[in-house]
Amino acid sequence: MSEAVLFSEVTKSFVRSDGSVHAVLSEISFYAAAGEVTCILGPSGCGKTTLLRLACGLHKAESGRIIIDGADSGDNGKTASNVAYIPQQNTLLPWLSIENNILEPIRLRGEEIRPQYIDRLELALHETGLSEYRRNFPYQCSGGMLQRVVFARQLLSDTKIWLLDEPFTSLDHMARGELQKLLLRLVKAEGLSILLVTHDISEALVLADRIVVMPKSARGSLHTISINEKPRPETAEFISYSRQLRRQLSELQ
Repeated sequence: MSEAVLFSEVTKSFVRSDGSVHAVLSEISFYAAAGEVTCILGPSGCGKTTLLRLACGLHKAESGRIIIDGADSGDNGKTASNVAYIPQQNTLLPWLSIENNILEPIRLRGEEIRPQYIDRLELALHETGLSEYRRNFPYQCSGGMLQRVVFARQLLSDTKIWLLDEPFTSLDHMARGELQKLLLRLVKAEGLSILLVTHDISEALVLADRIVVMPKSARGSLHTISINEKPRPETAEFISYSRQLRRQLSELQ
C-alpha cells in the first residue's frame, strides 16, 4: 500500500515569548496510507495541528522529511497543490453565496469559471447535499451545512489528500454523525486520502482505518493501531473496543 503522507524523523520547535525554546515534535515518524482515513489521536497541546501545518507548508520543520504523494514537501512548495488543509474554523466569505464560496478559489487563481468547473460544481453540490441551498449565504446555514460547503469546495479543487483539523468539534451529535458518514462516502467515491486530527476516541473508531496515537511528549515512531473492521457505533462491540483503546492510550501517555 502506497503512502499519501510520510513523516520521517520530523522535529519542530517554537520560541516562547520569554525566549525559551519549546520542542513540540522530536524526530516523529509515521505515515498515512493512500485511500484510507488515518486519525491522529491525542490530547490537546501534543502537536497534532502542528503536524498538519507542517504537511501543508504553513510551518517548516527543523529536521526530518515530509513526503506528500511521493514528493518531498521541501521541494520549493511543489506539493502545495496536492493537499488540502481544512482548519477547525471555516474560511467561508460571508458576503458570497454558497455556490460562489465554492467557486471563489478558482477566481483567486485568476482563472475563468469555465463549463468544466460548472459541471464539477454541480457534482460537488449533489454529493454534499447542497444543491437546493446553493444561493444561501453562510449566515443562513447551520454549522453542519457550512462544513458541507467546505467539503464541496475541496471536491471542486480535485485535491485527493485532505488534512483535517478536528473538523466536527463544534457540531452537535446528530450533525457530527451525518458529516462523518458523508466524509466516509467521499473517501470511497473520490479516492481520497485523509489525515484527520481528533482527541475523540469514538470519532477515531468511527472514521479511521488506522489510528496514530500521539502522547503529550511525542518522540520517535508513533504507535499505530489498525482498525480492520469498524465496529458499529453504540454497540457492545464498539463500547468494548473503545475501552480497550482508552487503556492503550493511557499506557502510552
